[in-house]
Amino acid sequence: MHPNSPAQHTLNSLDAAARCVRWLLAKQFTVNRVTLGARNPRIDIAASPRCATLEGAVYSRTHTCRVWVARQHDCEIRWQEATGAR
Repeated sequence: MHPNSPAQHTLNSLDAAARCVRWLLAKQFTVNRVTLGARNPRIDIAASPRCATLEGAVYSRTHTCRVWVARQHDCEIRWQEATGAR
């Protein structure tokens, strides 16, 4: 299989996602969804106090929440926190 083929990208993404999910579960995070994207896998987790342990996390604001993003194991890990705005 060619290293830059779509099939190889899918296999690499599946491997990265599985590695990241195992890592998150070992740290007792709740994984809500895994999505294979065009660039990197995206893993949505439940917001919890342990999210503060994810290094390098940045957020963007919406009207109702903060969407946090951290990167681990070639994956994008996301969670949301309500801001209290209505």
